[in-house]
Amino acid sequence: MARRPNAKPYAAPRAMLVLSLVLTLSAFGFVRREERAAADQRFLRRVDATQSDIQADVDVAVALLRGAVGLYDASREVERAEFGAYVRSLHLRSTYPSLLGLGYAARVGPATVDDLEARVQGDGEPGFRVWPAPTSADDAAVVYLEPRDRGNRRAIGFTMSQEPARRAAMDRARDAGVGAVSASVDLLQDASSTLGGVLVFFPHYAAPAASVDGRRAALRGFVFAPLRLSEVFTGPRGIPPDLAVRVYDGPDPKFATLAYGYPASVPEEARTSWRMLRVADTAWAIQYIERIPLEPLFTWTAWAVLVGGVALAGLVYRLQEVHIDARVRAERDSAALREGERRYRFLADAMPQVVFTADHAGRLAYTNGRWASASIGDSLRTNLIASLHVEDRRTTLEAWDAALATGTPWTVSFRMWSSDIEDWRWILGCALPQPGPSGVEEWVGTLTDIHGQKEAEAALQREADELERRVAERTDELQRSVRELENFAAVASHDLQEPLRKIVAFGDRLSDELGPNVSPEAADALLRMRRSAQRLQQLISDLLTFARVSRAEVIHTPVDMGAMARAVRDDLLDGRGDGAVVDIDDLPLADGDPGLLQQLVSNLLENALKFHRPGEPARVRVFAEPAGDEVDASRREAWFRLLVSDEGIGFDAKYLDRIFQMFQRLHARDRYEGTGIGLAICRRVVELHGGTITARSTPGRGACFVATLPRSVMGTMDS
Repeated sequence: MARRPNAKPYAAPRAMLVLSLVLTLSAFGFVRREERAAADQRFLRRVDATQSDIQADVDVAVALLRGAVGLYDASREVERAEFGAYVRSLHLRSTYPSLLGLGYAARVGPATVDDLEARVQGDGEPGFRVWPAPTSADDAAVVYLEPRDRGNRRAIGFTMSQEPARRAAMDRARDAGVGAVSASVDLLQDASSTLGGVLVFFPHYAAPAASVDGRRAALRGFVFAPLRLSEVFTGPRGIPPDLAVRVYDGPDPKFATLAYGYPASVPEEARTSWRMLRVADTAWAIQYIERIPLEPLFTWTAWAVLVGGVALAGLVYRLQEVHIDARVRAERDSAALREGERRYRFLADAMPQVVFTADHAGRLAYTNGRWASASIGDSLRTNLIASLHVEDRRTTLEAWDAALATGTPWTVSFRMWSSDIEDWRWILGCALPQPGPSGVEEWVGTLTDIHGQKEAEAALQREADELERRVAERTDELQRSVRELENFAAVASHDLQEPLRKIVAFGDRLSDELGPNVSPEAADALLRMRRSAQRLQQLISDLLTFARVSRAEVIHTPVDMGAMARAVRDDLLDGRGDGAVVDIDDLPLADGDPGLLQQLVSNLLENALKFHRPGEPARVRVFAEPAGDEVDASRREAWFRLLVSDEGIGFDAKYLDRIFQMFQRLHARDRYEGTGIGLAICRRVVELHGGTITARSTPGRGACFVATLPRSVMGTMDS
């Protein structure tokens, strides 16, 4: 039987073979992981750099909007020229290409649209119109949008709140008191094609408010900016060519909508990374995708390791190379971060306001060069005390302490000492809390010089005081004139009528004494004298009636117009005997003064009975109908028309404006008696009740006088 060879000599080679295979496989796996890790790190660094640049551009746009809000908070009313100068100083087209403009949308409703259009037209926009027409008091229309290029002019007057996506963002900004971003919308800046973008809104209030209802009531409008998403993500500072992007309008892509995507298609297997982009107080989820597919499992390096059994020296070299490459890229990324911080500080130093940040406790963390005397690390309170005017110190510091305690925005104006001009200057201080998971994490604020606005407001107040003084003087003069007119009325009532009564009495006595022996010439002279005295008496009586009506204070009470008209008719027809007929329909209850309304009805009926056709009895009708276009549609139910129609001689419509004036007559006195005051009294009575009066007529076919009067809430009284 043959002997087996000893197996121990093969043990070492086998062990070495096994060890070599293990080392080769380990090296393969290590190299593959390192390659993937290096590629992943390169991808993440590109993503971080791209995200930093995009976030910086968005932060600049938001900062400009906050500056515009500060401009509006600093002034009671920002004029078009002032807003345009502020935007032109920013050089938006060359510096911020993604920002199509800065604008202001004013709050407007159906009741205020005319006032807004008139105010904007007077401010240098003669063709300004609000479109479409507002439907609620909470609508907002674009008033300013700068720069004034062709595209932005299309949006002037646009009622943005009637578009759902814009309205949703405006409501969020109004109720929360912070910035809000709309969903993706079609911008109006290009008429030939729709440009996808979003709008960023910041609310502007008449006064700070702590509650949602208070902010809704105090809202005056919105400062807004349209952002073109293609410029933000694919512009000069957007994503590099080897990356793709998907933008979702919310922090969670599962519940958000895709707002922007470039390019349309990407490899199915590629590296992706999610980032959060903050736009004002809104968070967007951003997905970055590498536009090349993942490396295959067996790369040339892996094949080299597997086939050649890479030596330990080569493996160490490879490890060193990977680590050196990672260190170089880390240093380059660190330099890019430092450069980004330098650009941010340069931008802050270039702004005309003092810009500062503070931690949650109010300690200054950063301030730009505009506030050289500030000490970083000390509280904002300490830095303000040294330069505040003594009269403003308590209110300013109490407002800051209250903002720190409640986490609400700080907005207050005060006087601060300026070492540059050695004088006090009015400053508007604003600070907005930046919320975090555990409350306020940071305060971002500005100090804006508003001394010019304060001086302008003081000058306007002085002018208002002077105008009020002049109005008071004119009022005193008017009251003196009224008293003189009242004295004249008293004289006319007593001193003028007494001689007239004596003239009439002595004329009658002289006519009785002369009897039938008087000559025709003397009888005619006596008759003319008595008639002239009677006309003068009637004129004085009508003037006194007009003066009494003009001075009357209307006592509003329900008045049965039907019963009143019938009583006046009976008095006028009593003893007349000429066959005149006055028909009175059912009339509503009026809300007015009984005495004045009786004077109105009496004068209108006397006028209708007097101007009848010669040889024919007068026929008059009194009736009522609903109010028409002379009253606003929303108030027509509370008014009615009182009509007095006759079949008399009528008048030419071209004399309509004359018949309601004092002493105006269309016919000779020898044909129709009268003083020309009766219709003027009618007009004054109707105006005292807030209504109108007019007439319609055709010569020879009668006339109809129409008076619009308020209706009593008690309804209609049947005859």
